[in-house]
Amino acid sequence: MKKGPSILTLPAKHRDLLKTRHQRGRVIQIDFVSLEPRVAKYIAGDEAASDIYDDMCQELFHGQLDRKTVKLATLSALYGVSSKRMDALLGPGQNAKHVIRSVRRYFGLDRIESELKTLMLSQGHIENALGRPLFPETSSNHVLVSQHIQSTAVDVALCGFADLLMSFETLGVYVDPLYLIHDAIVIDVEETQYNAVKSIASAGVSNSLGHFPVGISGISRQ
Repeated sequence: MKKGPSILTLPAKHRDLLKTRHQRGRVIQIDFVSLEPRVAKYIAGDEAASDIYDDMCQELFHGQLDRKTVKLATLSALYGVSSKRMDALLGPGQNAKHVIRSVRRYFGLDRIESELKTLMLSQGHIENALGRPLFPETSSNHVLVSQHIQSTAVDVALCGFADLLMSFETLGVYVDPLYLIHDAIVIDVEETQYNAVKSIASAGVSNSLGHFPVGISGISRQ
């Protein structure tokens, strides 16, 4: 941000400060559903379930772990986050390191790490899954994986929102983009256009990696 409100750090509970400029309109948020784990699944060459965390809960842990714990395990597996916090969440008979290993297998991280390490050592840089070059300062496995996945997710989001905005324009649906907040875009839309926006966005976006669903939530309306 060069000027204006610090929207990136504004707590979600205060986003209703944003008001529509229309006499009857809505400020809404369109965001990608489980973007980074979905990217990781596609990078592994697998299909991604519509609800990735529910799929992991059932496939890996047979419903014995809740979504909160599985999300934390995913952060630990993808980005090297400490498992200490998860130890406190796990019930008797569960081991944080075993849980993280299961999540790593789900995303095929051993192979991804090996491929990225080989690229880094042979050419001095890696690329994200959409071809953008990346220059990590270290060849540490978790750094290579996190930069690869997060960079890919950023490009998926930016290209996806550009495609959505183009679709709105092509179909004669007027929206006013306000802010990009990581994997979400905040837009202002007239009430009469809201159902059309919802219909178009509900189809999600697709690219060379796969299909990415998006969700819509209301911020404010009048």
